[in-house]
Amino acid sequence: MVRALLLLLLLPLTAITADVHSEPATITVAQARSQGVVLTVTPKISTTRPWVREQVLVTLEVITPDRFASLVIEPQPLPGFEVIPLASERERIETADGERTRLRIGLALFALLPGTHRMSLPPVQYRLDGGTRRLFLLPEPILEVKALPPYVPPTLPVGRINIETALERNGSLRPGELAILRLRLKAKAMPSHWLPPLYRSLSSNEQVRYLPPQSDYSEATDSFGVNAMAEHRIPLSALGQGRLALPTLKLDYFDPATGRLERIVHQPPRPIVFGFSIQIAIVMLILVGILWAAPKLWRSATWLLRCRRERRAALDDLARAEDAATLRAGLRRYAAAAGGPSNISLGQLQQQLGEAVKPEMIKTLSVASYAPSQGEDLFVLRRAILEQLQ
Repeated sequence: MVRALLLLLLLPLTAITADVHSEPATITVAQARSQGVVLTVTPKISTTRPWVREQVLVTLEVITPDRFASLVIEPQPLPGFEVIPLASERERIETADGERTRLRIGLALFALLPGTHRMSLPPVQYRLDGGTRRLFLLPEPILEVKALPPYVPPTLPVGRINIETALERNGSLRPGELAILRLRLKAKAMPSHWLPPLYRSLSSNEQVRYLPPQSDYSEATDSFGVNAMAEHRIPLSALGQGRLALPTLKLDYFDPATGRLERIVHQPPRPIVFGFSIQIAIVMLILVGILWAAPKLWRSATWLLRCRRERRAALDDLARAEDAATLRAGLRRYAAAAGGPSNISLGQLQQQLGEAVKPEMIKTLSVASYAPSQGEDLFVLRRAILEQLQ
C-alpha cells in the first residue's frame, strides 16, 4: 500500500474529460532519525531458493539511540506459507558513535508448495513511549521454492532432529513395576507440530509393555529462527528379568543443506531388570564378600596404625639422639616400622629408605660412627635427617 501511494504521487495527474494535467511531483524520502541520530536499518533474508518446508528468515535490524524503543510485527496469514513471528530482541551495544540499542525482529516462513512466490509482508512498527513512531518495510523477495524429491513423503521432516532418551525410575527396575521413558525430540528451523510421532515405533512385546504416552509440544523463537521441542513421557513395565531390550530408534529426515536423505540412529538406555529372588542373591553375595574381606581389612588397618606409631616413636628417638650409635638405632627403628629388619646395615638402610634420606647423609653417619669426636657435625646431621623424614 505504501509503495502504491508513492507511485501515484510520482505520476502526473491527467483529467479524463479535458486535456488538463499537472506536473510530476518529486518526493524525497529522508532517512529515519531519532534524537538527531540516523537510524541504521538492515533488512535480511536467509535464502531465496528454499526447499518446500525449509525455513526462510526475513528479519529487520535497527540500531537506534532510543534505549526503550521496540519493534512489533502484526503477522498476517500468507497463502501457501506457514508463518511464525520471531521474538523481538533488544540489546545494548557499543559503537564508534557511543552506546546504542540494537533491535531485531522478523518472520520465519515455511513454503508449503513449490514454485515461484511473491509475497506481501506486514510492516514493522517502531514503537516508543507507547506509540508507533515509524513503519519499516520488510524485504519482499521472490522465492523460487524447490520441490522435494519424489521419494520424500509428506510426513518426512525437513531439517535435522536430535533425539534424547532417559529412563526415570525409583531404585532398581523390577518386573511388573512402572517406569517412565522420557523421549525428547529437538529441532531447529522447524515448527513443533511438524515433529514426527517417534513414540509410535515403540510397541509392546514379550519383554516390555508400553502405556499411552503424555506428550508436550513447545517452540521458542529468536533471531536464528524457530526452536521446536516435543517431549513424550511413556510409561512402561518390564515383563521379564535381565537386560531390558528397548528398541533402537531410527529417524529419517531430508537435509536441505545437502539435498539428501539422512538417518539418525539412537539407542535408548537398556537397564537390567532384577526380580526379588535375584536381588536377595545379590545382597547375600555382597554380605559374604564383606564377611570374607573384613578380617583382612582389619589386619591391614591395624598394621598401618602400628607402623604409624612406630614411625613417630622412631622420629622421637632420632630427635633425642646424642651420638652416632643412637642416631643409627633410630634409623633402624624407622626402617623396621616400614617392614624392614631391625638389624639392618647402613647400606641396606639406604636402599630401603630410598630418596627419603640422601645418600651423602648415610655416608656422613657412617664416618661419624667411627670418628673419635663427633661434635657439632652430628647435631647438624641429625637435624638434616629429621627434616628429610618429616
